[in-house]
Amino acid sequence: MKPYISVGSIFMFFFGGAYFIILYYLPIYFQSVYNSSPIGSGVKMLAFIIPLTIAAIVQGFALSKIRIVPLFWIIGGTLGTIGCGLFYTFGTETSTGKWIGYQIIVGFSTGWSFQTAISNAQVHASPEDMSQATAIVNCESLTYYTFHGLSPNSNSRLHDRWWSFLSRSST
Repeated sequence: MKPYISVGSIFMFFFGGAYFIILYYLPIYFQSVYNSSPIGSGVKMLAFIIPLTIAAIVQGFALSKIRIVPLFWIIGGTLGTIGCGLFYTFGTETSTGKWIGYQIIVGFSTGWSFQTAISNAQVHASPEDMSQATAIVNCESLTYYTFHGLSPNSNSRLHDRWWSFLSRSST
C-alpha cells in the first residue's frame, strides 16, 4: 500500500473514531441533560455542523494552495484533542456558551482535517486507482466505529462511563 493511503488511513481510523463518537453521544447528552427533543438536540448540534462545513470548504482551498498535508492533520488533531477534552468537562450545569464554544472548536477541527486524507489520496492516485484509494481511506474512518461499537452491549469503558454519567445526572 502506498504511503499516502496508509498514513491517511491510520489518521482517519483514529480521527474518524473520535468524530463518530461525538456524533453518537452529543445528541444523547442534549436529550438527557437538557431534556431536548431529538429535533431540539439536532438544532443544538448546529454549533458543531456549521463550523465543520465552513472549515471543510476553506480546507479544500487552503490545501490546494499550501499542499502540506501533515500541517492540516496537526492543526486539526490538536484543536480536536483540545475540544474533546473540553467536552469531557460537560456536566448537568454546563452553560450554553460553553457547549456552543466547545462544539465550534471541535466542528472546525473536524472540518479542517476530515477530508484531508481523502483529498491527498485522490491527488496522488492514478485515475484508474482513484476509486480504490478513496474507498480505502474513507472506510478507515468507519472501521473504528464499527469495531468499537457503541451499542448498549458494548464493553467499552467510554460507553460505561458515559451511561453512568447519564444515569447520575437524570436522578
